[in-house]
Amino acid sequence: MKPPHTSRNLEKLRDAAVRFHNRATKYHAQGEAIRPERLYLRALQLQQLVCGPEHPEVAHTLNNLALYYKALGRLAEARPLYERALAIFRTTQGASHDNTAATLFNLAELMKAQAKEMEQHAHQTERDAREMAGARHAAEAAHRDDDLFLLVVKRRGIGERVYASTGPVVPT
Repeated sequence: MKPPHTSRNLEKLRDAAVRFHNRATKYHAQGEAIRPERLYLRALQLQQLVCGPEHPEVAHTLNNLALYYKALGRLAEARPLYERALAIFRTTQGASHDNTAATLFNLAELMKAQAKEMEQHAHQTERDAREMAGARHAAEAAHRDDDLFLLVVKRRGIGERVYASTGPVVPT
């Protein structure tokens, strides 16, 4: 029986990982929403098996999977992938390598998108709070205005009949 990880088998697995990665990148570029993830994950699994978890090929796939997640708006899932890819590139290729810089740029763009998303959420929360406070203040103001109106009407003797506590005052 042959050992499962001969150099020939490893080469075949590595080639398969490259094919999965390339197909995922192609489908991602075409705007497909489902296939790229499955292919990137399969490529990642094979790359980690064949090359080890800290290999630059793993980092490339992590970076591309993160780009895919960002394109889908899955920002929280993308960030740890960028961070791991960045750590691998810094360790294996150095801080000034093009791959390190590109991944750092991608992470910065993701962080901007996350900040924008958080700002939009903060503005919506603020609008909701103002709306809730405005409704409460409007009700309080309406109640105060009704009380003031009734007091003025009563003091000036303008009206005698009042319909309900907040209803209209009809002059006589």
